[in-house]
Amino acid sequence: MAPGAPKVIGLLTDSFNSVFVHEAMPGLEAGIAGANVVFKLIELEDFDEVEKNRQIERIALEHQVDAALVCHLPFNSRQAALYVESGLPLGYLAGRMDGVDWCMSDEIQGSYLA
Repeated sequence: MAPGAPKVIGLLTDSFNSVFVHEAMPGLEAGIAGANVVFKLIELEDFDEVEKNRQIERIALEHQVDAALVCHLPFNSRQAALYVESGLPLGYLAGRMDGVDWCMSDEIQGSYLA
C-alpha cells in the first residue's frame, strides 16, 4: 500500500455492545496490524429502520469509506449490489449473502470445545 493517508474500512453494525462484535474486534485489529488501514466504526442502533437503510446506502453512494465490513446488521442483497456497483469492497462477518465475501463462526465446533 502506498504511503499517505490510511485506507478506511467501515465496520457497520447495529451495536458495538454486541458480544460478537466485541469479541471479533481484537482479531479484526490484528488482521490490519502493520498495514496502512484503520477502522471507522459505524454504529446504527439509534436509527429507525428507514433511516438505518438510508445511512447504509449513503455510505456506499458517498464513498465514505474505502471498503465496508458488515457485522450483525440487517443488510439486504439490494444494498450489497449498491456497494458492489459503487466499487466498494464489501465483506459480511457473521452472515452469508450470495455475491459477497463472508465469514461465519463455527458455533457447533465452539460449543463442542466449550
